[in-house]
Amino acid sequence: MGSCAGRGDDCGGHPLRVARRGVADGRSAVAADQRLCGTGARRPGRRAGGHARRRLRRHVHDRGLPRVPAAIAGLAVSLSLAVARPRHNVVFETMGTMATLTIASNVDAEHAGIAARACEASLAGDDHRFSHYDDRSEIMRWLNGAPIGVAARRDIQVVLDQCLLLQIASDGVFSAFDPATGRLDTAGYAKGHAIGKAVHAVRSTGVQDFSINVGGDTFCSGRPDPKRTWRIGVADPSRKRRIAAVLEVRDGAVATSGTAERGSHIWHRRPSSSLLSFTVTGPDIAMADAYATIGFAMGEAGIEWVGKHEGYSSLAIRADGVVISDSTGLLAG
Repeated sequence: MGSCAGRGDDCGGHPLRVARRGVADGRSAVAADQRLCGTGARRPGRRAGGHARRRLRRHVHDRGLPRVPAAIAGLAVSLSLAVARPRHNVVFETMGTMATLTIASNVDAEHAGIAARACEASLAGDDHRFSHYDDRSEIMRWLNGAPIGVAARRDIQVVLDQCLLLQIASDGVFSAFDPATGRLDTAGYAKGHAIGKAVHAVRSTGVQDFSINVGGDTFCSGRPDPKRTWRIGVADPSRKRRIAAVLEVRDGAVATSGTAERGSHIWHRRPSSSLLSFTVTGPDIAMADAYATIGFAMGEAGIEWVGKHEGYSSLAIRADGVVISDSTGLLAG
């Protein structure tokens, strides 16, 4: 397998991937769109509620079995519920959606709070940097010719370079520019880029076993407890209260694009597919997110395209409910 030019810095090793078909979940329906999920979801043409709204919503220290929300935003949800270690869950609003940091490391509340603040600050910083809905963001100021810091310019350039490389690698299926308006929108890569930086921020505090979920895109670090890996369920968009597949992940990313996604970074030059969702696993969250977007736009051909990139695997759910995947063992049974 080859690798995509311009692949981002890995946040960890290759994830262990296992999935089962038709796993009953017993929870409420999962939203069919990871980018526009949660109560604070930002939609095209609508400003987010502002940085004053972005705050720590809930910091819960659970031991044993943590409570699962009745309504789960996004196409992927962690199923790693039974853990032997103390569990710290932090939920907060960022990037127009909800984020959840789940800490499985055996740390006290004070240490968990330090890690949570590092995670939230990292994501908030990138929200301020890359938001296209806030004229005060660094990327909007840069586009308008206003001065910004050297670090911001370099980070923005990294994201723009990756978007260009993804456009080339996908033969134009991915684009950071709306073909109708020419408007720049880096969300197709910047969101995963921001999550990857948040992963490093949490690890820098000494916490190694955790997961970060931002609007349905997830990175899992380490293990939820010493004897098991993280389990991520992929929802079946056509069936309420049902999980189509379960992925076992260690030090890897899971990103899903679904039928409700209509971001300007998807350029549908090809006929629309019959897919309901497209999920990618891999070592880097930014690339997994981008590959999921590209794969969904390509339809079933996206399975083969993703498989050409070393370390990445994919599965898709068709409109008829059939789950298809590459040949790398993503599905078992």
